[in-house]
Amino acid sequence: MKNLLKFTLIFITIVLISCNDDKIEKLEYSGNIECNNLIISSQSMGKIEALFSDEGDIVKIGDTLAIIEHEKLDLQIVQAEAGKNAILAQIKMLKVGARKEDKNLADESLKQAEANYEVAKANRNRMNSLFESKSITKKQLDDANLAYDIANSMYNSAKQNVIKSKSSRPEQIEQLNANLEQANASISLLKKSRNDCYVTSNISGQIVNRFIEKGEIVTYMTSLFNIIDLTKAELTIYVPETELAFIQLGQSVNINIDAFDDKSFPGTISFISPEAEFTPKSIQTKDERTKLVFATKIKIDNPDKILKSGMPADAVINLAD
Repeated sequence: MKNLLKFTLIFITIVLISCNDDKIEKLEYSGNIECNNLIISSQSMGKIEALFSDEGDIVKIGDTLAIIEHEKLDLQIVQAEAGKNAILAQIKMLKVGARKEDKNLADESLKQAEANYEVAKANRNRMNSLFESKSITKKQLDDANLAYDIANSMYNSAKQNVIKSKSSRPEQIEQLNANLEQANASISLLKKSRNDCYVTSNISGQIVNRFIEKGEIVTYMTSLFNIIDLTKAELTIYVPETELAFIQLGQSVNINIDAFDDKSFPGTISFISPEAEFTPKSIQTKDERTKLVFATKIKIDNPDKILKSGMPADAVINLAD
């Protein structure tokens, strides 16, 4: 029994030693450097009026790269602003009210209408009395009543004119305010369209491709420039499922480039795919392409911009650290 126990202990020791000898100290993967690039597309339609940048130029965020003609938009903006000013003038006139001369005229018209009304009223009353005494005909009474009705209507109309001349008209002002909002919205939309005619860079970087020429007609979403930001490099590697347990987000990685034998670039694991996939077809051997792997992205600092898109690179993850 003791001999069996000794044999067992010796066997376990041998297994442990073997396991220690087979311990993985580092993982190595290969891929190609990728840099952040952006296609600048047109947000407007028209002829390229001016070009300010060419392939190879270094640009910053906000730099104007090209201008698309916008003369028609300029005229539309002028027209829309003139319409807006006309609305503002109408609102001001309604709020201020009629001119002094118009107010005086309305008052005089009211006095005259009131006098005519009183005369017609008195004449109607007199004609009613005469008709009752059979001193006038029915037609004469009807004429007196008609004259009274006309005078009364004109008197009421004159009173309304006086009221309107001395106060603003809320319903008209409300409608004009709605028209003003619509005019402001139209002007904002036109100015937005004009601003879209100025093609600007959304990133800082270097122009790799210029797809258009001065005088060329472009449509909406036409590709104009391809800009690459070399300060943000990235390497995508594919980790087999058997090695997935050895990597984690934020883990440090050393990047080796064939063109720089004496230099290693620091990187950090920024993304690990949550889904397995077959090794991409770009991997050479058929055996490798049938393995399940997890796409993993490594961010690499590239302040000197010496790393370029497409450079072959090796990622080394030291597990002994």
